[in-house]
Amino acid sequence: MPKDLGHIGQAGADTTGLTTDGTPTAGDAVAIDQSTGKQTQANSGDTDAGEEFAGAATEDHGADGDEETLALSGVVIMNVASATVGGDRLDVSATDGQLAPSSGGPALALSDAGGTWEGASLGANEAAVYF
Repeated sequence: MPKDLGHIGQAGADTTGLTTDGTPTAGDAVAIDQSTGKQTQANSGDTDAGEEFAGAATEDHGADGDEETLALSGVVIMNVASATVGGDRLDVSATDGQLAPSSGGPALALSDAGGTWEGASLGANEAAVYF
């Protein structure tokens, strides 16, 4: 049975509800836009607004202004670059909502992209990520 993007992989994950700009989908790396205070898809090119990795979207976000759940820490099935292998340090990539291998990044891949986690198959560009 596959694990869905945004699936929280262990008990004890830290979550909160925050207003969204409507762009993140389940499993996306999320940033907090410092100009609006809203959750948005993290992107390494969006540094002018102080947007840095804050966590993972646990569900597809609704309309701009809706409150949605954000995982602040724990193990989450996330959107990752296809080159990701278990043990890689990960950080925000140039692709909206995606993490990619990066030396010293704030997250750690626990599985390969498209691999398995807890006996379940993961889709392409999906990995179990700890942050």
